[in-house]
Amino acid sequence: MGRLRSRGEFDKVFSSGKYFAHPLVVLHLVRNEGAGRRVGFTVSRRVGTAVKRNRAKRLLREAYRSLVDRLPEDMDLVLVGRQTTPQSSAAEVTSALEELARRAGILTRGVGGDASQPSK
Repeated sequence: MGRLRSRGEFDKVFSSGKYFAHPLVVLHLVRNEGAGRRVGFTVSRRVGTAVKRNRAKRLLREAYRSLVDRLPEDMDLVLVGRQTTPQSSAAEVTSALEELARRAGILTRGVGGDASQPSK
């Protein structure tokens, strides 16, 4: 998976992209020009201890992995964990991310569907 690593890459997504919020996760996104699909994960210290922040990031990574094949190739995405993320199940976080991707209009159909057509 392509990763966003530097502060500048994250700042570009935050400043020039769109965002969609859910009580469990916030999705920031921006189209990139030929860099391929890249993703970054972040969780604020306000969420809690390092244990809670790391659990939130693990949940976000798992949710992203379950949807990565249904996301466009030319996007930079940043997933931001919220205070309720560490107490949630993986299925809840995946469902929240799927809802956000659908609202953003970037989620394509899953298994059995035509991957070239966005879902409605």
